[in-house]
Amino acid sequence: MKEAHDGDLLLRCTLVGSALLSLVGACVIIMSHLRFRELAKRFFAIRLIFFLALTNATAAALNIVGAFIGAGGLLGPDGALPILCGIQAIALLYVNLASIMWTSCFAYTLYRDVVPSSHRYALRKYEEYYHALCWPLPALLAGSVALFGAPPDGASWCDGCALRRTRASLVCFFVPLLLAVGFNLLTWCAVARHASERRVSRITSLYLLGLALVWLPTLLRRASVLLGLAAEGSHGALPYGLALLEAACMPLQGALNALVYGWSLPAIRDVYRTMLLGTDGGLVVTDVAPNGGARVGAYAPPEPVSGGYGYAALPAAAPVCNGVSGGAHAAPNGGT
Repeated sequence: MKEAHDGDLLLRCTLVGSALLSLVGACVIIMSHLRFRELAKRFFAIRLIFFLALTNATAAALNIVGAFIGAGGLLGPDGALPILCGIQAIALLYVNLASIMWTSCFAYTLYRDVVPSSHRYALRKYEEYYHALCWPLPALLAGSVALFGAPPDGASWCDGCALRRTRASLVCFFVPLLLAVGFNLLTWCAVARHASERRVSRITSLYLLGLALVWLPTLLRRASVLLGLAAEGSHGALPYGLALLEAACMPLQGALNALVYGWSLPAIRDVYRTMLLGTDGGLVVTDVAPNGGARVGAYAPPEPVSGGYGYAALPAAAPVCNGVSGGAHAAPNGGT
């Protein structure tokens, strides 16, 4: 009994630690977006990362709450979970679905920006469609699980704060997750193939791999249950390492996204280096194509490449990007 309690405590602590890292990372992205608004104005996909960070921060906070709601001290006298657990479960399901969909929208934007196409449009026009997809559809799916799925009757930290894996939850969560992971991996492969000379595009495609990494242990756990290798809602029937890996990875997307965000945006990275270490930083990047014209992109200024891109120094407090606004592509007829 003591070993089981110690193992459960380690899972909870791992979940909370991972969620805290994700919360910090998501908040860094949110604060950077609010402080450096010029980047979001010029580079459309940075706005998508901002909305993704909002969902990551909310999910991290809900994971922290969920690690404590299912504790034995909060159970009712009959072992039933309080209504707060059901609310937390539905809210976490909603923001996780929204995060998955915003990542997929970013993947589509990156694909349209990098992969050649005969139909080139201003990518900013898609934002209203993204909002129409990424907020109402997760609400519909989470509401369906709330209506057709029953709350659990008491379980460990992972199942105690999530709805029982009914058919509704399998359809409404795991089907969109599998589709999103597959789409993101295919998009990453396409971007890696077509962006061999655009280092930033290859770096920002790591957002897509982050989604697969975060949810892979959960998918493996679900597969082990479907294949009869583990019992539903039982960590004891699972390899403990897999349960621990799930607790570490599931809330971690905000932290991984923050690493990619800082890596792909040297201007912002230099500003934070100046703030924290007092070193000089803050560059304005002008994205210039090898033929001397402006290379239009949806995401961010490219990293310095020999002979390819120009830089102009600015004070550290103003990492503003020069050049053509992102998200607008020149059409063959000269329009956008």
